Amino acid sequence: MKRVIFLLALVTGLNGCVSLTEVREFAGESASLASYKDLTTHFRDTYTREAPYLTESNQAAAQANDAKRQAAYADLLKVHDAVTLYMVTLGTLAGEKTFDLAPNIDAASSQIKTHAEFGLDAKHVDAIAAIVKLAVGRATAYYQQDAVKDMIRAGDSPLQTSLTGMSNLLRIYRKTHENERRQVLGLFETELALAKAHPKDPLLLALAKLHQEKKAAEFAAMDSKFNIAEKAVQHIAAGHTQLYRSVDNLSSAELKATLSSLNKDMKLLRKQLQALH
Repeated sequence: MKRVIFLLALVTGLNGCVSLTEVREFAGESASLASYKDLTTHFRDTYTREAPYLTESNQAAAQANDAKRQAAYADLLKVHDAVTLYMVTLGTLAGEKTFDLAPNIDAASSQIKTHAEFGLDAKHVDAIAAIVKLAVGRATAYYQQDAVKDMIRAGDSPLQTSLTGMSNLLRIYRKTHENERRQVLGLFETELALAKAHPKDPLLLALAKLHQEKKAAEFAAMDSKFNIAEKAVQHIAAGHTQLYRSVDNLSSAELKATLSSLNKDMKLLRKQLQALH
């Protein structure tokens, strides 16, 4: 791995004749958006949160779904790891020396399985494997001045397929989140209506209302996180599409303007996400 990092240090000198600042920044912003990873963990932990609010009749189905989520979790994270590895490598090739590929290669290189129930099928798995292979190959190759162009040309199709897989997963995450909200807030609405009709303990009723408000605020914050994650994936896909279309002229004014706008938007998304923690 030391050899990999040493070779990465040579990239800046090999790319000296073309300014790739916007490309490098786009790759860096794309790699730094961790909202998908957070939402994957949130998806895995659904049962832990919803268990106290489930009826006895719902427990068996909820536990079965929990087992599926737990089994798929490591593979679902690898989707993020593979896309991050690709972007880290692209940023390194574009001249950025602050990236370290080692942990990303370790995280993304192991084999990923299909999970049809979550929309992660064979074409997504193949695409993820392709971008990992591409990134690792670029990390250990002798760099040429056109390495960025080669990476974009070879990587666009599998990256776009991988991003589609991420979008599909985010839709399932959001659907699970909405089901959890209906379950939890629906229980509060039913129980509070009964409590108001037959008031016995005003203090308990007041505490229940406060807890209801807290849970509603938590669900609203998660809605914002889903919006951020979905926009981030869309921005990454749009930005790489523009890179692919302009691959023969990466220093064009039009491409720089497009990437600068996307970079600004992604920085804002990152700040919005940080504000929600």
